Amino acid sequence: MQLSGTWNYPTSVRFGAGRIAELSAAVRETGITRPMFVTDPNLAGLPMTRNAIGQLTGVGASLFSDIRPNPVEANISDGVAAFRDGGHDGVVAFGGGSALDVGKLIAFAAGQTRPIWDFEDVGDNWRRADPARIAPVVAVPTTAGTGSEVGRAGVVVDEKTRNIQAQATLANPSGLLRAGMFVQVEAVLPESSHVIALPASAINHAPYGDSVYVVEEMKGPDGSTYRGARQHFVKLGPARGDLVAVISGVEPGQEVVTSGVFKLRNGSAVQVNNDVVPGDNPAPRPQDS
Repeated sequence: MQLSGTWNYPTSVRFGAGRIAELSAAVRETGITRPMFVTDPNLAGLPMTRNAIGQLTGVGASLFSDIRPNPVEANISDGVAAFRDGGHDGVVAFGGGSALDVGKLIAFAAGQTRPIWDFEDVGDNWRRADPARIAPVVAVPTTAGTGSEVGRAGVVVDEKTRNIQAQATLANPSGLLRAGMFVQVEAVLPESSHVIALPASAINHAPYGDSVYVVEEMKGPDGSTYRGARQHFVKLGPARGDLVAVISGVEPGQEVVTSGVFKLRNGSAVQVNNDVVPGDNPAPRPQDS
C-alpha cells in the first residue's frame, strides 16, 4: 500500500512517494522567484540532487553546499553572504538535519541585523526577530528522524565555546518544579570506542558483505614470496566524510589497500605506491558541486 497525504503543521506538508515532482510548484506557491538550493557536500553531486535542482530551471536557482556535518556559525555566515550576493528571495533546503538547519538559518539570518546568537532559543529572544524579513523556506528531508523540516529552530555549534545549547521538556505532574529553580542535569552520551578509520575507497561493498584487502607476504606456486592482497570481511561503523569506521575484521598495523579494490582477488600481486594519499576530510566537497 502506498501512503500519500497533504496537511498543515502549521504550514503545508507533502508526504508520499514521488512528491518531489511537486518541488517547483511548492516553490512558486511560497512566492519564491530566485531560490538558493542548500544541501550538504555529500549530497551535492548525487543524481537525486541534480534531479531536484533540475526542476527549478527558469527560476535562477543556485547551489550552496559548504556545510559541515555539525554546522558552525561560519556555514551560516557564508550562506547568508551567498544568499545576498545572489539576490535570492528564498531557500530550498535539501538533505538531512544539518542541511535543513543551515537552510532555515540562512533564510532567517539573511534579513536580520543581529548575530544569530542573539536569537538563541531561550526565553523571549525570538521577539528580537523581524518576521517580515524572514525568507520563505521549502524543506525537503532525505532522511527520516531529525524532524528539522517541521521544527522552528536550527542547531548550530558555537566554535568559540564548542558548546551546544540544549532544552528539554519535563513532566511535572505534582507541581514540584517551579520557574527559576536550579536543577542538576546529566547528559547521557554514548560510550566512546576505539575503531580503525579507513578511507571509504578501501571498502569493497558486495551483497555478501563488506570487505577490505590486506597486503601480506605470500608464496607463489613456485615457492617464491611476493606481496599479495588477502580479502578480509569487516564490520563497519559510522562514516564521517572520507573515512569509515571499521569495528572488526582488521587489526592495527595491518597494511590495507585503499584504491582499486574492485580489481583485486584473493592472492592478487600488488605493488605499494603511496604517492597519492586518500582524503581524510570530515566534510569533503564534490568537485562538481
